[in-house]
Amino acid sequence: MVAKRAFSMVTLVTLGLLAAACSMSRSDDDELGRVRQAIVGGTASEEAQDATVMLFHLDPSGPRRLGICTAALVAPRLVLTARHCVSTTDEQVACDSDGTPLIGAKILENHDPRNLYVFTGKDRPELIGEAPPSLDPTKWKPAGQGLEIIDDKSGTLCNHDLALVLLKEPILNVPLATLRLDGDALPGEKLLTVGWGVSLGEVEPAKRQQRAGVTVKRVGPNDEIPVLTKSEFLFGESICLGDSGGPVFAEETNAIVGVVSRGGNGLDPNKGGPSSTCIDAANVATKLSPFKELVTEAFERAGAQPKLEPKPEETCSASAVGPSRAPRGGMLVLGLGLTLLASLRRRRADRS
Repeated sequence: MVAKRAFSMVTLVTLGLLAAACSMSRSDDDELGRVRQAIVGGTASEEAQDATVMLFHLDPSGPRRLGICTAALVAPRLVLTARHCVSTTDEQVACDSDGTPLIGAKILENHDPRNLYVFTGKDRPELIGEAPPSLDPTKWKPAGQGLEIIDDKSGTLCNHDLALVLLKEPILNVPLATLRLDGDALPGEKLLTVGWGVSLGEVEPAKRQQRAGVTVKRVGPNDEIPVLTKSEFLFGESICLGDSGGPVFAEETNAIVGVVSRGGNGLDPNKGGPSSTCIDAANVATKLSPFKELVTEAFERAGAQPKLEPKPEETCSASAVGPSRAPRGGMLVLGLGLTLLASLRRRRADRS
């Protein structure tokens, strides 16, 4: 029997594999200096994409910053993000195509939702005090605070890296994201990513970033390397460290089709191994449609109805009068553990 293959990531920062992929800590700046070439080909995001927000994890005893992810405002009291952005998880993740964890991927516990804050707008908030990662309380002006984390109660990130956060109070006067709850992203479909992660020239870009024209490469379940579970799809270079949990939009309809989960670095031709940048990366997103029931439940708790992607005939009709374009951008970074992967494949082959 041919062994199934897994995609294992090795984080470049101390927060660990998946969580580090999108949760940036200020104390990681020295290490992040090695990965400045990220959101490759990205540009500053626009106000029309303000449904994409920053999700900030605060240690209230400091106060200090524990991490930053990207998320999407989908209702006035509801944001969509990755499960590992709202939880303490294993630092390494490798999954089989059936969703079986091969390495790590364990979800230890959710964060206290009251320590999760949302910042809106296209400009990075001025939060940092004189001794990073401390915060300047005079500049602390979040748009929203978490009340409850809504997830599917899974104990593993494999096949389950998606969650929503119910907010204490509604965020008003901010556009809401449109959702694709029926149907997956399609191979070859053009995507648009938006996020707060590392940019080409800055570890912490002053402006939210976007990138259009990203392509869906494969849709899970799929046993090719990197392996995809049934709730995942693979897309190309764009996102980097700090973008996990961020929305992945269908460029044609501006509907969210998934959230950023994890990514592997491209290969450095001079070293014969993983590069230390996000260039040529293979990135994995968690599909939105398999979580339709969970999303519907979350909207009920938020007392809202989702904005759904228009059907094809509705899109054609709307285009006759000129549709408005929106969301653009994305980021995230992790390394591909080639040696670990080879060893894992040999062990699996021996057992079979």
